[in-house]
Amino acid sequence: MHKIEQGVGSVVAADTRTTMASVDATYLAQARMAASIVEAATASHLPAGATQELLEAVTDSMTQVVAGRTKLITALSQLQQIQSKSNLREVGFGCPGGLPSQASLAAQDEQITS
Repeated sequence: MHKIEQGVGSVVAADTRTTMASVDATYLAQARMAASIVEAATASHLPAGATQELLEAVTDSMTQVVAGRTKLITALSQLQQIQSKSNLREVGFGCPGGLPSQASLAAQDEQITS
């Protein structure tokens, strides 16, 4: 069993919530930027080709944020697995998405050890 101080767990949980909120805020900001670019181009009567590369770059950036968010969710699952094997397994830190079921933790643990 892992021995983790509750204060340490609280810090990790708070940083986890902040990080997820930051990633989501980044995605929203990029979506707003993409919309602003389209609106500005439309209002300025720019030809479609004038902003195509720009929109592709913004869209690619958004795709990368989503890919990073996927990896972050994987990291959150791994944190929850560590917690489930610790003295803090019964402590709810308010992590994004809440605690997974024991069955899902066992399945994830099996995938990691395989």
